[in-house]
Amino acid sequence: MAPTALGTRISKVIRTHTGLKVHPHLFRHVSAKLMLKAYPGHYELVRRVLGHAETSTTWETYVGLEGEDATRLLSEIVLQNRKTIKPGVKSPGTTRRPGALFQRRAP
Repeated sequence: MAPTALGTRISKVIRTHTGLKVHPHLFRHVSAKLMLKAYPGHYELVRRVLGHAETSTTWETYVGLEGEDATRLLSEIVLQNRKTIKPGVKSPGTTRRPGALFQRRAP
């Protein structure tokens, strides 16, 4: 199948199912955005999928798109770690109780 034929088919399927008119190049940008949303900072992964010769090309084009998603991911990691630590129980190898780093000290 010729590359233009594949692009035309992709555009038709997207138009049929979403009502959006998307050309193949825009489809590439959407794909990159979705990948960076799921895996913030993974420019090498995006580079390989898009076929860029250099990671710098991918980085220069898409840097900054995933900032909000990186923050969301960090929040999920913090919450997951918080669930695994029981209040008042010291973690192995620690001298402070969990959360002590984030508590205000009296003046």
